[in-house]
Amino acid sequence: MVGAMVPAGVVLRVHSVFDRAINLEGASTGLLVSLVVRPEDMAATAVLVDHLFDGPVVGEPVMIGVPTGSGHSAAAKAGEGFSVRVACEGSTRWEGRLLGAPLDVDGLTAVVGRLQALVAGHGRDGGLLALVADATDTPVTRFAREALEIPGGPDWSRLVGLGIGLTPSGDDFLTGALLAEALLDARRVVPGGAAGWHGAIDRRAVAGRLEGTTAAGRTLLAAALEGRFPAYLLALIQATVEGRALAGHHLDHGHSSATDAACGIIARLRMKW
Repeated sequence: MVGAMVPAGVVLRVHSVFDRAINLEGASTGLLVSLVVRPEDMAATAVLVDHLFDGPVVGEPVMIGVPTGSGHSAAAKAGEGFSVRVACEGSTRWEGRLLGAPLDVDGLTAVVGRLQALVAGHGRDGGLLALVADATDTPVTRFAREALEIPGGPDWSRLVGLGIGLTPSGDDFLTGALLAEALLDARRVVPGGAAGWHGAIDRRAVAGRLEGTTAAGRTLLAAALEGRFPAYLLALIQATVEGRALAGHHLDHGHSSATDAACGIIARLRMKW
């Protein structure tokens, strides 16, 4: 599968290497493209491959092929002007969008309750857990709380780049909040960037601060601003909406990334809609 935001036919360079992913960076966009081997790690900026190529080196050039149909993708050494070609012929396009109709008020209230119980029982501290659950307050959580409790409405953009990590906690939290707005169907943005809902996220202000976060955080938020979300987060919200049992494995993504995203969903849905 090839994410809908993955550029085709361009040379990218290895940015960072992990056990289950290789991140690539393009000079023109500043966004990362991730080669991943697990469907749960899929995103609109990722390519699901059969295997990761051996011996990736930071700065090494990689070519992303052009998807032409449906099927599977693989990575293989080849080409001129680049070390690796990711063969996407026959791949499916992965959109990363929330499916299904928005919930009514009772359904949204139930979602908040289920997620609240999940983070209370299994949430990982170190990020923004203290905003919605019993956890130790920190300078980061105090800063975030002040941004969200500004008289006249929250300034969500102040959370961009907040915290530490590959994707800072504020970026994960914001991504969850943007997913919550997809549930609210609050995407009717008017000039100036404010949607017609109490507490709505000013997407223009968030976009204007993307240079102030990490490459991974910028990539995550750029996709979320387009209404595209990581597979693990879509699976979490789908299970929550359907009333299926939630457990600790639903918050396994990153150290606190999944927890922070779930907290963002809760915080946004707690506001009057």
